[in-house]
Parts: sequence; C-alpha cells; structure tokens
Amino acid sequence: MKPPCEIVVKEILPSIRRELVLELHKRGYNQVTIANLLGLTKSAVNQYIKNIRGIKYKGNFKNSIKQMADQIEKRDKKDQLINSFCNLCSNLKRCKK
Repeated sequence: MKPPCEIVVKEILPSIRRELVLELHKRGYNQVTIANLLGLTKSAVNQYIKNIRGIKYKGNFKNSIKQMADQIEKRDKKDQLINSFCNLCSNLKRCKK
C-alpha cells in the first residue's frame, strides 16, 4: 500500500511538471526561462523535455496544463498558479484511487 502523499510526490507532481514544461517549451520558451518560471533547475527541465524525468500520466489533463501555461504567460499572481496546481493535483490524486 502506498500512502497518497507518496503517489503525489513520485507520480503526480512529476507528471504535472513534465506536461507544463512541454507546454511552455512548445510555446517557445527556452529551458532557462522555464526553469526560472517553475523554480526548477535547467537540468530538470532538460530531462522533462527529453522524457527522462516524469511519467506520462494516464489521465487527460491537457486543458488544465494549457490554462496554467496561460496563467504563467499572463504573469498571474503566484497564489493563483499554485491554486491551479493544487486543484489539478487533487483531481488527479482522486482519480488515482
């Protein structure tokens, strides 16, 4: 049995980060900028782009990722982005049960 927090840390968060990195990269952001925007290292961003880090999550949450990328581009307040991140994480965690 895996506790929910372990599932979140090992599966859900890396999946969300991976998809968000890929979306921002698709929109033309370079790795350094993505790393700065998301508080990641450049090497982590590089690994997400090369599919070395993060797993492809089975659920469909592309719309949520696009909305989060829009929030980043609009320079929304960090609280709003964190709220979106947490909502998506909660929804994915619920689906994982």
